[in-house]
Amino acid sequence: MQGQKLKGEWILVKEKRDPESNKWLLIKAGESMKPLSAKLDDTSAISGRSVAAITKANDAQWQSNRPAATTKTGARLAKKKRIEPQFIEPMNCKAVTKLPEDGKWTFEIKFDGYRCLAVKNVTEVTLFSRNENVLNKRFPNVVEALRAVRGEFALDGEIVALDEQGRPSFQLLQNSRSRPLEVFFYAFDLLNDNGEDLQQLPIDQRRAALQRLLRTPKDPLRISPLLEAPPGQVLDAVSKLGLEGVVGKRDGSLYEPGERSGAWIKQRTNRAQEFVVGGYVPGARGFDSLLLGLYETGRFLFVAKVKDGFVPRVREEISRDFKKLRSDTCPFTNLPEKKSARRGEAITAEKMKECRWVKPKLVCQVSFVEWTDAGNLRHTTFVGMRTDKEASEIVRDV
Repeated sequence: MQGQKLKGEWILVKEKRDPESNKWLLIKAGESMKPLSAKLDDTSAISGRSVAAITKANDAQWQSNRPAATTKTGARLAKKKRIEPQFIEPMNCKAVTKLPEDGKWTFEIKFDGYRCLAVKNVTEVTLFSRNENVLNKRFPNVVEALRAVRGEFALDGEIVALDEQGRPSFQLLQNSRSRPLEVFFYAFDLLNDNGEDLQQLPIDQRRAALQRLLRTPKDPLRISPLLEAPPGQVLDAVSKLGLEGVVGKRDGSLYEPGERSGAWIKQRTNRAQEFVVGGYVPGARGFDSLLLGLYETGRFLFVAKVKDGFVPRVREEISRDFKKLRSDTCPFTNLPEKKSARRGEAITAEKMKECRWVKPKLVCQVSFVEWTDAGNLRHTTFVGMRTDKEASEIVRDV
């Protein structure tokens, strides 16, 4: 080989984010070495021989020096270590405005529900939200159904309530607190199968393992169906059915906990997303409207008020939360507004005197007609609270 001798400790790592490429990273590690003399620079770090001596000895061919496996027992020594099924931070979808058409993706329905990691150890089942909150008490029918599944596992999926037309409804899921409601668990990934960690397997292999685990799922357990059609037709069909959107997953992609790498993507067909509550306008029923914001390059920006869509129970719950989150300081960095800043009543310095501020901790989902050029929402409607999402993660969807 031609080149220069590397000095110190180095690590050679295969790039995992793009499994289709053959990219490797050479990373410097450890402390720096003292400079080598010109004499030692031509010698092997292992044998101490010079290049000329190695060539003369005619042993320049590489040898692995590994002992040959002589028995089947020896070949099994490399068996993977068992990893107990446990909570894994969910992989995230990157928002896009157009689904890729290169034929290297599979598509699924974007469900309007609670992201859920279902973990079973022996007979104990735990439903985790994306923030590792336990959901067992809210969805006991899902817990019992998963307990009947053979083996131990960690499943990624979504808990969904369906309306009379069979469409996912987040509002119905919210109302399940006050009245019994049939909910379903749609599984779309298997991360641990009887102690075997599957996260570094390609998605098609994880999907096959999921189908083996849930061979004939019975309600409330279901496998998220693949949408077998070109992306344009998929999006059009999902839109006509009134569903939230489409999720795309790149062929061969690995599971990346907590990451939003672009190996999983989402495109919404409705106009809705999550926002953070930063304050409210007082009213006769606790509040007249909520003041909503999101994060952009580290700043918390006001984007809209919402006053429609609340039921009495939710008003009471939000009002109770406000008592624990009261603040004397306005959290929005772009207030006050000018009178001409936006349609409707602007949050001017005078209007701010009527507002009450809270720490930006509560997350809610809101539907709307459109974004304005100034970055505000038009015609907002409250959908429900999102206790499964962190306020610091809320940014504008594409």
